[in-house]
Amino acid sequence: MRSWYKPAGVAGWWEKVTSEDGGYMSVVAAMFVITFIGCVAVVINQHQHLDALALARETSFNAARAGGQQIDEGSLGAENIPALDPEAAEQAAEEIVAAVPEVSIQALDVDETEIVVVVEITANGILTSKTFKATGRATAIDPNR
Repeated sequence: MRSWYKPAGVAGWWEKVTSEDGGYMSVVAAMFVITFIGCVAVVINQHQHLDALALARETSFNAARAGGQQIDEGSLGAENIPALDPEAAEQAAEEIVAAVPEVSIQALDVDETEIVVVVEITANGILTSKTFKATGRATAIDPNR
């Protein structure tokens, strides 16, 4: 009697393969599963690292933007060119970075017209950990105007 899942030409094929493979099919299946899980782990790990890098970049840009908006009203020159208030710019940038606990300030440089914020974040992926640095810049004025 033929079964519905065994075509006439291959009747007994599965029994022959499973009795004579010596575990070969099991090894191939196990290797496939291990490779698939490894690929998924690498993708997840890289996704976590990219998320951390994006957070560091966003935080540095926002901190620099907040610091760049701190204009020293008393330093307007004859041509009404504004300058940054260094203390207020540093405080604004530090407040933005402090709001994101995963990120820390590595460098904060404020001169008369520009603020540069360098932040650092460590991404702990499921396979590896990496440390990323991101730099945000903002200017109070455009010197080419």
